[in-house]
Amino acid sequence: METDETSGRIGPAHAVQAGLFGEDYPAEPAGPLSNAERQARHAARRGDIGELPPVADPERVERCRRSLVEFGVTYCLGGTTALLKRPPSPRMRAYAEELQRAIEGTGMLHIRFPRGAGKTTWIKIAIAWAVTYGLLKFVVVVGATGEHAEGIIADIWALFEHCDLYAADFPAVSWPIRRAEGLQQRFASQKYHGKNTRMSKDATEFRLPIIEGAPSSGAVVKGRGASGAVRGLAIGAQRPDFVLLDDLQTAEAAKSQTKLKKLAKLIQKDVLGLGGERMLNVVMTSTPIEPGDLSEQFADESLHPEWRLVSFPLVNAWPKAEGLWTRYDELWRAAKREGDPTFSAATAFYEENRAAMDEGADILDPGAFDERLERSGIQHARNLLLAQGREAFNAEYQLKVHREDGVVQVTQKNVAGRVNGWPRGRLPRGTSKVVGFLDVNAVAGITWAEVAFGRGNVAAVVGYGRYPGNGRRLVPEGSTEEQEKTCIARGVTEVVRAMFAHRFLDEAGAEKRVEAVWIDDGFQTKVVRTVAAVLRRKGFANVYTMKGVDHFGYRNDGKHVVGVPKEFVDFRQAEADEWFMADADHWKETAQRAFLGEALQPGSASLWGTDPLEHWDFAGEIAVESLVAKAPDRPGARERYRWSLPPGAANHYLDAVSGCFAMASWYNLLDDAAPVRQTFRRVAGASAPVAVPAAPAAPRRAALRRRHARSAFAATI
Repeated sequence: METDETSGRIGPAHAVQAGLFGEDYPAEPAGPLSNAERQARHAARRGDIGELPPVADPERVERCRRSLVEFGVTYCLGGTTALLKRPPSPRMRAYAEELQRAIEGTGMLHIRFPRGAGKTTWIKIAIAWAVTYGLLKFVVVVGATGEHAEGIIADIWALFEHCDLYAADFPAVSWPIRRAEGLQQRFASQKYHGKNTRMSKDATEFRLPIIEGAPSSGAVVKGRGASGAVRGLAIGAQRPDFVLLDDLQTAEAAKSQTKLKKLAKLIQKDVLGLGGERMLNVVMTSTPIEPGDLSEQFADESLHPEWRLVSFPLVNAWPKAEGLWTRYDELWRAAKREGDPTFSAATAFYEENRAAMDEGADILDPGAFDERLERSGIQHARNLLLAQGREAFNAEYQLKVHREDGVVQVTQKNVAGRVNGWPRGRLPRGTSKVVGFLDVNAVAGITWAEVAFGRGNVAAVVGYGRYPGNGRRLVPEGSTEEQEKTCIARGVTEVVRAMFAHRFLDEAGAEKRVEAVWIDDGFQTKVVRTVAAVLRRKGFANVYTMKGVDHFGYRNDGKHVVGVPKEFVDFRQAEADEWFMADADHWKETAQRAFLGEALQPGSASLWGTDPLEHWDFAGEIAVESLVAKAPDRPGARERYRWSLPPGAANHYLDAVSGCFAMASWYNLLDDAAPVRQTFRRVAGASAPVAVPAAPAAPRRAALRRRHARSAFAATI
């Protein structure tokens, strides 16, 4: 080694030196350099990726551009980046072709696919293909969790970085990535022809290098979980041109109406708004789990006609030799009882009779099976059926969710047609007591209903409406929180006073009035409870709030329950608060089921007048939410209700009428076995059934005054 005294460098004293990665560059000009200068020049040399290698096989590149399947088989089958274990079957090819059409076209595609059958693998391949050829520039992948989306991002990047054949054919993508050698700090300084490539990569997203003239230049892929921030994703003026929704619902979310509503809102509002003024391409993949879940909702053409649906069940046709397969089932179950996890006798029987047992079978992927234990895809499918049970297998592999028999299926026409012929303002024959319920919403206003009850569980809706009505909001847009509270307090007070002031005429012509009014306190709970308490102090004795919870979570033996609760509704106290709690699922089902009966017959619900069209809008809200299943999650567990409510649909009248049925139960107006009790009396400040044997202590008035004395909206009541 020689020392260059002029420059202070140690190295070969000749005009051309070797670069870090083997390329040549001219020697630096003579003169002393500081450490900072030497480091800067070294970084600049290292950051310049030089010229791209030539494309290895242009014909192969063009062939794969025309076909996503060809791209997947060529670059993703085998090797260190083996996303594919085997060539795709005809039905898997059809699935990949659907993805290709969705990427090249426009609109929204919903693909239903069996659990664990490889749908996400082809999604990764499709995104890699699309950004490689410049078909997409900004892709957003939304998974059930952030980890799910991050896994997709990592596997696509691994293809770009580690697949030698891909690197040979697409140097504009792989050459800059490989030159960085996996070191994040090299991304910022990397240059091509003197310009930064602006390549970036982290766990949740990546940007491909900017290479002038390359179709892939600058393409971005972002991954998000369903609970992450999706709204407003943009890079400068560039908005996403494609969104993939991959299996958004978990098994837990599929059982929760609250979580399903959030996911539907994410799709309808956040995701579909990402494209701005440009129509956004969206592909959603799903596997049904429960009746009425997200997959079921978006597969229902009546709810979502804007989505094109394609389904790929695991088994398109079962084999013809059912007798042989029945014997196989017996051998499989015997092996399970005997503790043989390999079910070897069943497999031996299948091998002996395979030709006959395979005849007629048509399966999604014949090569998908455990080679250690199984011999074919159809045997694997049969084993899944035996292990999972028919209901779970049909849902998650055949895409056919089991629906319970006997659940309520009431229609808008059915409800509107239950007119009883009595004029408005009159209590129909056999009814004698009227209760009223308010559902409060800042936008829709106060939705109220009055229902008369009589012997034999006869119910008749004698009044309903909205305040302020005519489509006006209860709370004007732009209102402050205090103004919102004031609007709610004034509105509830006005409606309650009007309900108590109104008089009905019974069959004999005697005047009747509302016996009790309850208010749903799911919205602005403190406000409506304060309003109810103040109204009680002002003489409206039977004004209370009610909170509805789902059947699975309802318990009537909590620490705040006082007195003797009814089965699906109870009265509670906590310090100065008094309220009712009810099983919302039970009372919604009860209300809907009542409209299936003939008007004024035992167990029925009806409407005044003779014209069904008069009640058409009301009937729509009663029937809009469908009960699709009612069953326990497991033997011995409480039942879980599955409801289906179209996104954006209103069910306020259903909430109001079902609230009236809960009230009727508490006041002993729903009792087939005994005469309806006519006596109402105060228990713990509540109008409760005479049958309540123990009256808990009434709350101290001083406590009520302390709680509400400084309320900013109390003066409006």
